[in-house]
Order: sequence, then structure tokens, then C-alpha cells
Amino acid sequence: MEKISVVVVLCFLVSNSLFCQKNVGTGKIMAFRPLRLLEDTKPKDLERFAREQLTPTFKNEVVGVESYIIKGQRGDNKGQYVHLLIFDNEVTRNFYFPFEHSGEDNISKEALKLWRKGQIMLLDSLPKYAEPLESLQNYTDYIYLER
Repeated sequence: MEKISVVVVLCFLVSNSLFCQKNVGTGKIMAFRPLRLLEDTKPKDLERFAREQLTPTFKNEVVGVESYIIKGQRGDNKGQYVHLLIFDNEVTRNFYFPFEHSGEDNISKEALKLWRKGQIMLLDSLPKYAEPLESLQNYTDYIYLER
């Protein structure tokens, strides 16, 4: 029964990602979370973690979500890091995080089954390099205005 519910949820997310983006308010979502590196973190170690573990885990394991660590290259935030989540649409973001300021504690059982490997990256592995994301109050989700 558990496998069937995961398959149903996957079908729901895939169908929404294919068909819902034509409707207003269902475009891609980019979620920015500024990172504060720990004092002893070497930037190259964080960057290696992002390339080799974080990004591939989300691409291969978390349906409808990509995850990156991005680094300011020019301008006011040059050299600073941000955690970026890209949800394929609003429906997917709301499936994982049903309301504003909701975190892993608010994820449904169905969503948690799909989110779990990403959660391990964000709550267990990323804090080895940066302050835990839940300790940061400053975040913004942006919706693409392409449709």
C-alpha cells in the first residue's frame, strides 16, 4: 500500500508539472536561502559538497525539485553563498511546504517519503559547512513570470 501511495503522488506531481504551468500562478518557483558559512569551513569544501552530493541527490531523488549552492560572482554579494531550491511549479512547492514559513515539520507523510533524501542533505550534511537553514529567518521564494 505504501508503494502505491508514492506512485500516486509521483503521478500527481508529474502531471501537474506537465500541464499546470499553462495556468496563471503555477510557474516555476526559485527559493533563495542565504548561507552563513561556519568559521572553519573552506569554501572549496562547500562547493565540492554542492557539486558532488547536494545537487545530484535532488536531481536524482527528489521529484520536482532541484537544489544548488550558488556563489555571488559580481556585485554587492560577491563571494557570498546562497542555497537555491527550484520547484518545477507552485503545486510541487506547496506539496512539500504547504504554507509560508513551513519547514520539514509540516511536510505530509507522502511528501516526506519523496523529500527524505533531500532533507538528509539539508538538515544533516549542509550544517557541516554552514549554519543550519532553520536558524535563518531571511528567505524569499520567487515565482517565474513567464506564463
